[in-house]
Amino acid sequence: MSNRLLLAGLIVFSSLSVQARVAESNGQVAVEQPQIVFTGRGEVVDGDTLWLGIHKIRLDGIDAAERDETCTKDGKKVACFGLALDELKKLVSGAELKCEIDRDYFGKPKMSHNRYLATCHANGVDVARAMVLSGWAKADGYLYRQEEGQAKISEIGLHAMTLVASRKRDTQCAAKLAKCEAPQASPANTRSRLLPQTPLMRSMRL
Repeated sequence: MSNRLLLAGLIVFSSLSVQARVAESNGQVAVEQPQIVFTGRGEVVDGDTLWLGIHKIRLDGIDAAERDETCTKDGKKVACFGLALDELKKLVSGAELKCEIDRDYFGKPKMSHNRYLATCHANGVDVARAMVLSGWAKADGYLYRQEEGQAKISEIGLHAMTLVASRKRDTQCAAKLAKCEAPQASPANTRSRLLPQTPLMRSMRL
């Protein structure tokens, strides 16, 4: 039995060695990519974006209110964009940030709208996670779902109010930020979204 196991191990090892040599001969040697890490003091842009030197960073796994979005609570407007901005500023103020850039399947740095997707730590604290726990950002994807659940139960931050979504977020708002309300479209805009706009229809001002 032990001889058969030893023989099987040798076969597997030999097979892997051959595959490695073939890959090497074809110029396809797999090389582990080194981490891309940016460090320094951060300059906050909004609730999920900041500058780190010359690099613009998007915190991976979260989503915060956009600049043109507001919230309502008890019938009153709340500047949730500014509150999320202040929360992120508080988290990174005076801290040396360390941001590890995410990579895609091919090992290339992940980008989103000319921003590096990254996981950042300020004095050892996961900044994105802290934003979700504060309630001023929500989980975008599978990351930080548990933290979002805690904030939702506590009804803090965005979970205590209604986000009035921008038109850009309109179609994806319900999936990403709960309790979204899209701004009311004018009758003309409503027709233009429902009906195909041919040159003839535009000339008829439909």
